Amino acid sequence: MRRADGFADGSKVCKNLRMGEAVRRSDTPVRQPMSSGGIEPMGRFLPNRIVLHGASALALTVCNLTLHPMKRNQALRTAVGMGGFFVRHLIAVLVTVVVPCLLWTITYLALLLWAVFTNSDIGGPLAYPAGIIVIIVAATVASFVLLLPSTALAEWLAKRRGLPILVQIPISIGILGSLCFILVAVAASVDTAPSMPGAAAVFGVLFASNLLPLGLYWWTAQSGPLLFSLWKLTRKNQEDF
Repeated sequence: MRRADGFADGSKVCKNLRMGEAVRRSDTPVRQPMSSGGIEPMGRFLPNRIVLHGASALALTVCNLTLHPMKRNQALRTAVGMGGFFVRHLIAVLVTVVVPCLLWTITYLALLLWAVFTNSDIGGPLAYPAGIIVIIVAATVASFVLLLPSTALAEWLAKRRGLPILVQIPISIGILGSLCFILVAVAASVDTAPSMPGAAAVFGVLFASNLLPLGLYWWTAQSGPLLFSLWKLTRKNQEDF
């Protein structure tokens, strides 16, 4: 019996696959034919376990995904979640780089207008592009070394513990402090004459200078899940009433 779409009935397909699985698990060896010279080839007895393992495993996986909607939906949700994770953090990195560049552009134009109206020195022509390059490099490095791990790890911990999404904010701040401490400790260990006050000052500057970028990064990356959770909560409240 066949369906309207031309595919064989699912139960019959799985029955055949189970029969193939039983054959695969048998211990009966498969004898290979002798060569023309009468010499037994290497691997004379090749178990069906090895011959049919790859094909039957792939076929059973396809069968499970086809006949079990729950498994198929779970795989689809996993793929969508991973894709959304990468897209959200990619947008967050771009925003974290673009916003400081815009702020630098506005600041440079304001200083340029101030210099023109006050007859002051407007500076060299390389000041603006040099500042843009420094900002792009610094923001990119900070995003991938500090901001992305802090936000992603906080998100993973909160979801694993079933915590509200806003609890990720203090968790990400704590992870940021830990990462800054690790970077400063590594730099101090490389230094031939490390200074504890100097290392503490570097840690304070590094941590404080990344708090605002972390906030920008977190709100950009988590705005979608936050709005979605608020929508689900509103919909649940409306259904209750």
